[in-house]
Amino acid sequence: MSLRLVLALAALSSLPACSRHAATPDVLCTVDGVGIHEADVEYRLRTGGHGGVLTPESRKNLLESIIAEQLLSQRAVELGFDADPSYREAVRQLEAQVAAVKRKRLAEIFSRKEVSAKVDVSEADARRYFDDHKDELRTELHVLQIFRRSEPEIQKAAALLASGVAFDEVARGAATTSDLGYLKWQEMPEVWRAPLAALSNGGISKVLQSGKDRFWIIQLVDRRQGAELAFESVKSALIDRLRASGAEQRRAEVEAELRRRAKIVYTTP
Repeated sequence: MSLRLVLALAALSSLPACSRHAATPDVLCTVDGVGIHEADVEYRLRTGGHGGVLTPESRKNLLESIIAEQLLSQRAVELGFDADPSYREAVRQLEAQVAAVKRKRLAEIFSRKEVSAKVDVSEADARRYFDDHKDELRTELHVLQIFRRSEPEIQKAAALLASGVAFDEVARGAATTSDLGYLKWQEMPEVWRAPLAALSNGGISKVLQSGKDRFWIIQLVDRRQGAELAFESVKSALIDRLRASGAEQRRAEVEAELRRRAKIVYTTP
């Protein structure tokens, strides 16, 4: 048992409003059957300006304040105050956030365990790819980038480009260097590879995204052939690349199969 939990349980001894018959170790007490959890105290500690450290007495007072809020909230429900529009809207927004976190985390766990973990790339696979793509792997690309941290910002940049503003002018002023010089294949983000392969010199990509806060528009300036490559020097990077590509393909296949089996009903246009 952690020292934090020992102190919490000791503090509970003088709290008459709180039942001390906790069903599980992380339930510090119950108020008319509703559990007050260790996570509730931790959340209040993180968000309440307590500096992250509590004495036994201040922890007891913190738990007491949570119990008081619980008593008041239960009485508010009895009086029908949970129908208040501002309360309902706040709850709706919080429930949407929780649902988003659950979707994202579970999708990530699924992708890790059922997609990435099942993509097997051997050294022989990497060797075959190396032999078939030597020219591509030697090619170095001179790339300019416009990089933004939000979708509205990158869409604003895309609109400026569409209106005729020069690429370097749109890119100017960002904290990140716009001219990346000549990049070797292993230096390029995976999301860039296919768009760059399709661009001619001077061509500009559509908006590219990696993660939730990395957005680019890239321009190909020039291609050139670099020095000869030895397989051993790029083997690890090739295996990583093939695994990422395989995982992306497998994920697309899994998503397509799940969508085929699911019953999806759109209720809005």
